[in-house]
Formats: sequence, C-alpha cells, structure tokens
Amino acid sequence: MKNLIIAFTLLVSFLGFSQTGKIYPKNKKINRGEINTYIYEPPAGLEIPENALALGQSDSFNLVSSPLIKNNNQYEFLMKFSVTDDLFLVKIINGKGHHIDYDNNNGYLIKLNPKLSKEHTILKEAPIWLFTNHLSKEVRFQKQIDMYEQAFNANPNLKKKYAYSDYLNLRFELKPEETKSDIIKHIEYLKKNTSDEGNLYYLSAFYSALGMHDDGEKTKEILLKKFPKGNHAKNNFFEKYYSESNKTESFILNKENEYFSIFGNDSKEESFQLDLLSLFLKQKEIEKMNSVEQRINNKISVAHQFNDYAWQLADENITSSGTDLDFAESLSKKSLEIVRYKIENPDYSSYSIGLNRNYNMFADTYALIMYKQKRYQEAFDYQHPIVEQDELDTGGKERYAAYAEKAKGLEFTKNYIEKELDRGTNSKLLTEQLERIYQELNLPKETLEAKKQQLKKLVTENAKKEVLKLYGDVKAPDFELENLEGKKVKLSDYKGKMVVLDFWATWCGPCRSSFPNMQKLVNEYKAYNVEFFFIDTREGNQHEKTKNKVTEFIKEHQYTFNVLYDFDSEIAKKYIVRGIPAKIVIDKEGNIISVDSSEENIKALIEENK
Repeated sequence: MKNLIIAFTLLVSFLGFSQTGKIYPKNKKINRGEINTYIYEPPAGLEIPENALALGQSDSFNLVSSPLIKNNNQYEFLMKFSVTDDLFLVKIINGKGHHIDYDNNNGYLIKLNPKLSKEHTILKEAPIWLFTNHLSKEVRFQKQIDMYEQAFNANPNLKKKYAYSDYLNLRFELKPEETKSDIIKHIEYLKKNTSDEGNLYYLSAFYSALGMHDDGEKTKEILLKKFPKGNHAKNNFFEKYYSESNKTESFILNKENEYFSIFGNDSKEESFQLDLLSLFLKQKEIEKMNSVEQRINNKISVAHQFNDYAWQLADENITSSGTDLDFAESLSKKSLEIVRYKIENPDYSSYSIGLNRNYNMFADTYALIMYKQKRYQEAFDYQHPIVEQDELDTGGKERYAAYAEKAKGLEFTKNYIEKELDRGTNSKLLTEQLERIYQELNLPKETLEAKKQQLKKLVTENAKKEVLKLYGDVKAPDFELENLEGKKVKLSDYKGKMVVLDFWATWCGPCRSSFPNMQKLVNEYKAYNVEFFFIDTREGNQHEKTKNKVTEFIKEHQYTFNVLYDFDSEIAKKYIVRGIPAKIVIDKEGNIISVDSSEENIKALIEENK
C-alpha cells in the first residue's frame, strides 16, 4: 500500500510539471509586419529564470528573440516578423540559449495568417519544427514525415507542391529502399513539369540520390539554360567566384558588376562588399575601408570582420606582443559600438541572444588588446562582466587570470584560479600560474599538490558526467564523412587510436584563431597513435561552394588537417554541438572523454591516454 501511495504521489508530481503552457497574442488581431505583444503562461511548477527569453522562428526561417517581462503569474514578450510570414514556432530559453520550455518538443505555434488552412499550416510548420535540434535525426525526420503525411491525406493535391519532394527526401534518408519506388514515380511527374525551376532542382537531386549522376548533371545544365537568373544559377556563380583564391580589388568589383548585370540591381547581396572590406583591412587602406563600411547594410557582418582582424593583430594569445595594436584597438572598438547599438535599440526582429554573445566575444578581443597595451585595469574591466555571466571558455579564463594578476594582485587571482580548479576547469596554464603564485606568496606546497590531485579526480568525474548528461552514453556516435581528398572516413575504423574531433566553419573567428595551436598539436603527435579530424559544419547546404571555400582556406593557411565535410550538419547534431569551435576527445576504446576541450587540455589528455 505504501509503494502504491508513493507511485501515485510521483505520478501527480510528474503530471504537475508536464502540463503544457500557453502562448497567445495579447490582442485578438495580429498586425503582420509590425511589433506584436504575446502572452506566455508557463506550465505549472516550471521555474522561469530572470534572464529567460522567447525565441521564435517563422516559416521563412526568420529568427527573433525577446526578453520575458513578468506580469503577475504570466509573462509578456514582443516580436516582429515579415509581412509575408504566415506562422512561427516559439520556445522559451535561458540567457545561454538552453531550452527551458518547448511545449514537450512540439513548439508553441502562433499563426500570423488566419486564412491559412489546416493542411497548409502543417506543411509550413513541418520544416521549422527542425528548430527542436537536440532530438536525434531519426526522431526529427519521422516527426516531420508524420506531419507531411497528415497534410497530404487531408489534401492529396498538395503532392504536386515542393513539400512532397521534401517529404520524399526525408523518407529516403530514413528508409531508402522503401522510398525508391515513390521517388521514381515522382521523377516521372517532375519530368512533365520542367517549366518550374524548383521541380528541375528536385529532379537533379533525386537523380543524384538514386546514383543516376549523368542524368543529374544533364538536368543541372538544363536548369542553368532555362533559368539563367534563377537560384541555381546564383549558386553556380558563387561557386566559381569562391574558387578564386587570390581576389584583388578589380576582380571583386568586376564580379560584383557581372552578378548585378545578370541577376538585377534589386538584390541585397553584400558578399562582394564584405570581401572588399576584408581586403582593405588587410591592406590597411583606411579611406577605402570606411567607404565600403558605409555601403554595407549588414552591420553585424561588418563587426565580425573588424573583430576577426583585430584578434589576428593581437596574435590571439596572451604570450606574444601583438602587431599594430593601435589599429587593432580602433577596429575592436568599432565592433563593440556596432553590437552595443543593436542591443540598445532592439526592433524585436532579430536574435538578440546572438548579439549578447557577439558583444562578449568582441569584448574578449578588446580586453586582450588592452592587456598588450599594458592597460591592465581596462583589460580586467572588459573581461570581468563575461566572467560574471560564466560565458568564458578555458582560454578566456586563462586570459582573465593574467589580467586579474596585473589589476587585482596575487591574492585575488589565487582565489579565482582555485575556484576554477574546484569547479573542474582543467588548464595547464592556470595550474602553472597558481604554482608560481603559491611560491611568491610563500604558501605550502602540500596544499597545492592536494588541490592538483583533487582537480585530476574532479576533471575525470566531471567529464564522464558531462558526456553521460549530453549523450546518455560514453560511446562516441559513429559516422562516415567525405574528406578534403574525396575519400570516405569512418570513425569506427580508428578504434585503437585516440581521436580528436574539431567542429569548425570558415566563417567562425574563434575556430580560425585556434588553428595555429591545433596545427602544432597535429605536428607534435604525428608519429603517435592519435588522429585529428577537422569537421567542417554549418556552412549551408551548397556542397560545391563549401568545398571551394574550405579548400581555399586550408590551402591559403597551409594547414595539414584531415578535413571532413558535415554538409548538412547532421554529425554536429549527432554530437549535440551547440556552438563552434567544439573540440571532442575520444579514447582508444571509442569512448568520449572530453567535450569542449581547449588546445592545452587536448595536449594533457593525449599525454595521459596515448
């Protein structure tokens, strides 16, 4: 009887926390294309932190976030989407972007267009349901397939729309043999309806999926001839553009003129101007740089360019002196000003949590420059708020400790490092700094040795806990990917070796910044039983364009990396990569022993396990 009462109590408790919340517009009428107020009623028993946000994604994949403002037992938030958006899904997240409430993985659906039919609503909701990106590929794809089938059953005519091609593509990913016959039938339909660019594109994709590569290539040629100003033609143009490794000012300008003459001047394409900005930054042509900056509307992209180059000039570490620090300071200041303005002047149509992260990343750069200019208090003041938000990786903590020692003294820094070691932060630099501080303060060595032993034990325990919490198992998920040379690489073939996975992208500044040290590790452990795989991810789904960009980047910097292409970011999702760079270490038994490792930590792990 006692067990029955306990079970009933647990069930009631569970049901209390699993009740769904509600999100709905404050006013009955939603004004499309304008700022609207929405109400959020959390599920009973769910605690909402102070820094919580509502994050919405529309059917045109616009991503918008807004802080939650408490009003009695409910919350309000503001959002603005495009006038052409028909619906959006909402989830509640904390300040670091982690899920708090996603309505039991269904997402809170808000319809902006009241005239949208039930089946059309499902078709538009299904692709953005991928917003639930922490579930496995199989679960996500099956959920979408079920949604599509529900819409097709309600209205069979929808099978003539693009959504049916997407549906077959999803089914083929999960059950290729069962789906082949339906794809072959659909190919016959597409062949009869080639006056539509989208149908031709899907036709070429299905040919390739079935291994009919010659037919696929012929279809692409037809696609270019029939739609010389279409999306495929644009992608083809940029593939050729990015294959050029030495882009001069005249080359970029000529290509920009050629692009607009073909595709029209109403395009908002700014890639050429951003490439000019990058070129003028490296050449330090200030007037040209300022002129280009004024012409670019995407100011956040400008801020990233400024920050990336400032970080390079600062030499990306605390040990070297850096070059042209005055120029680096001016660029870093500009990047901070751009993001600060965006944060202080929200239009409720952007992803503000991304802005906050950008600001912290740019402040980290500025602090490093201040440190190298011997402006230690300023360096500390810019880095300290990031510490309070717990937003620093191991490298950032190492830099903060260096600033703290100069600005706050030995005792303050000792306490900070010991606190980090007690949390399980595994850093050779922090440990060495603490050893030196103990010597200078004439503190007992025995105390330090005990802390080091405790750290070693804690690091091992925490790493295992983190892996189990993230994956539910320590076994590294297997994968097979194409590498830079076009060869297939399968992870399970490397059992018996330590493996380091480095998830990165060409656009990722911190990824690029870590590469010189990663190259040193690759060189140092070349003769050992260690493999490094640099998994390029989140570049978009234009495979040839990605290959050209990556090849150009690796060649330009003369890296000897074994680069693997995660074209559709499926392996990043499998490894639950939330942000890049993400470095994951796998032992000889195929078990994950560390996630989000720094270069120093990777070296220590290799030494312990090689």
